[in-house]
Amino acid sequence: DGSVFPIQLSVSEVELENRKLFSGIIRDVSEQAEAQERMDLLKELLIASGQTKTFDEFLETILTIICEYILWPVGHAYIWDEDLKILKPTCRWYLDDDGYDFSEFKQVTEGTYFKSGKGLPGRVHESGQPVWIKDVAIDDNFPRNKVLTDINLHSGFALPMFYKNEVRVVLEFFSPDIIEEDEGLLRLWEAAGHQLSRIIERTEAEAKLKNALEFSDLITNNIPDLIFVKDSNFVIVEANKAFLNAYPAEMRDSVIGTTTIESYNKKEADEFLKNDRLALSEGYNENEETVTFPDGKIRTLFTIKVRFYNAKGEVFILGISRDITPLKKAEAERNMYVLEMEMAKEEALYANKMKSEFLANMSHEIRTPL
Repeated sequence: DGSVFPIQLSVSEVELENRKLFSGIIRDVSEQAEAQERMDLLKELLIASGQTKTFDEFLETILTIICEYILWPVGHAYIWDEDLKILKPTCRWYLDDDGYDFSEFKQVTEGTYFKSGKGLPGRVHESGQPVWIKDVAIDDNFPRNKVLTDINLHSGFALPMFYKNEVRVVLEFFSPDIIEEDEGLLRLWEAAGHQLSRIIERTEAEAKLKNALEFSDLITNNIPDLIFVKDSNFVIVEANKAFLNAYPAEMRDSVIGTTTIESYNKKEADEFLKNDRLALSEGYNENEETVTFPDGKIRTLFTIKVRFYNAKGEVFILGISRDITPLKKAEAERNMYVLEMEMAKEEALYANKMKSEFLANMSHEIRTPL
């Protein structure tokens, strides 16, 4: 009938009455070939989505791979808003509008939100299972068909993606043709949905870590304290802006990766290394030090150094130095003021004593006749 399908051919040779005969067995392996093709697709999905850097890129990659595999021109993603308890359009699409105009469907979808159980995405969210609609144009639970003036899409299906065992994303796909439900395809998507959900969890964890690191960097690089990290050889491996800004502009790019002790006089450099060694051996060190920085400024610092280990067991020193020069200056001025006040008090007491003695002498002389 002209149909083409994959086969498995087994041929064996036998001898019968001095004649060589061959027997062959032909087996239709369409189902096995289709299963392998779908497993290859699943593998491609996992590899490609695992290489994405953002959640939006992750969604667009999945939509593209699935649509191109099934040759359906429209794919879109809804995401569950836990606070509002609704599915919101992500406005992340795959659109192959060659010969079709899907602009109205896109506009309506981007303005349509679903509660759990309502519409195609809502049904998937409620059941946690893939859903296939043979013809969305006449489906009673497809609200968008009541808004669209010209619906040029018919078959549709959607699949769930989970985060911590709850449906957080619903992917929906549409075709302009009426296509019977493909149970094999739905089973594949069900398996793919669970596998891809792990990537969602990984992406979510990475996003939280990224935000935490960005927040940490924001704090570290916007406080006046000098923060630095040294390895076991006392080489600086990390430093914040305040630390780097203590060096002339032409030196800042070369601070990381060096000990920088050559930038200080021998007495100061020896003191740095002594405190580094104490922190490395004892786990903690704090001291007050007066330092002449490479920019020529002399500052008094209160420095704490703490030993710590990374995930590989490598040892490092975290240093935090606070510039207490203004505090020491204020303390010195206060001490000078107190000293001056004490001296003024002593002078006043002495003057008062001399006055008392003078008046006593004068009183005695007045009372004594010549």
